[in-house]
Amino acid sequence: MDENRGIWRGKPLRKSYFVEGYLSDYSKKENRAIIHEPTTMESYEVDTSTLGACSGETDINGKKVFEGDICVFKSFYCDSTVYAFIGDDGAEYNRGVVEYKNGEFGILAENEWFRLRNITVPGRDLVVISNIYDNPDPLLKTERFYVIDTETTGLNPDEDEILQLSIVDESGCIICDRLFRPERHESWEKAEEINHITPSMVKREIAFKQAVPQLNAIFAQCGTIIGYNTGFDLAFLQKAGVEFRVDIKVIDVQAIFTPIAGEWDWEQNKYKWQSLVKCAEYCGYEWRGNAHNSLADALATLHCYKTLAAKNGVK
Repeated sequence: MDENRGIWRGKPLRKSYFVEGYLSDYSKKENRAIIHEPTTMESYEVDTSTLGACSGETDINGKKVFEGDICVFKSFYCDSTVYAFIGDDGAEYNRGVVEYKNGEFGILAENEWFRLRNITVPGRDLVVISNIYDNPDPLLKTERFYVIDTETTGLNPDEDEILQLSIVDESGCIICDRLFRPERHESWEKAEEINHITPSMVKREIAFKQAVPQLNAIFAQCGTIIGYNTGFDLAFLQKAGVEFRVDIKVIDVQAIFTPIAGEWDWEQNKYKWQSLVKCAEYCGYEWRGNAHNSLADALATLHCYKTLAAKNGVK
């Protein structure tokens, strides 16, 4: 709404609440800003680190949208570089922070820029859920835990290649989900029977090595990696050039579930290996997609980890 243009927001010094009004005095050099609140006619010196302009737009609830607001909005596609999640209505949503740059307002969701005026239209269901000053969102944390899963051309990381990689965070938001074109394999019949990824499905995709720089940036922010038979996925990723922090914590949900399932292999003198499908069944998980799709497997693994942690006190 144009009538909201020119409105600013900031927190008065040593206060936890925001005031909104007109910016009557601002000096970047002196780190000083005063907001005049037109309803009460009061003036407030505000913390300049919390200062943000109103975009002139409102969300679907009529709430003004300011710089620094964290918003969710309905997505018409799901890009691997965008934080995304499935809403209660089954639709895909993106999540990001309102910024002002190059003369316009937009939402930065990971590395993707969305013009704000394009996503306050009917059907995008933009909602302000928080702001970066009061309640930082998980997408802004520097110490994240990620659940990973891969689909590959085979079982040997020295010879086989990654066909699909999916990464989700602790909220189930999609960090990455994409296919890759192998460079050394033209077919993978045995693996295809399981993951159903055909050569024609990946022939126009990028090679995995092209994604390595972006993946390294993603994992640089990660403190904990969770998977199902996590060592398998890590071996393939590291062989392909992906780097992890030396202090990274690795959690294997399979290793947690195997003794819980309690099937003993007398010949091997250890508990029997258990599939993710069986673990998901034990945890009461309703699948989103088919097993052996890496995104479906990653979401199932996340659910199983949370369920096992709650039921059995594992961490």
